[in-house]
Amino acid sequence: MKIVGIGDLVLDYYYQSNKFLGVSGGGTVFNILSNLATKFDNCYAYASVRK
Repeated sequence: MKIVGIGDLVLDYYYQSNKFLGVSGGGTVFNILSNLATKFDNCYAYASVRK
């Protein structure tokens, strides 16, 4: 099965006491896609980047 996520790429960076803890897909389709990628091999993300 192939799973495709299309949308705006929004990332949340997590810090505590100036120490980097990790990154998450935020409240977007990419958060759901990253969770699905732990169980499925064929996950793809398509996004555009705007300045």
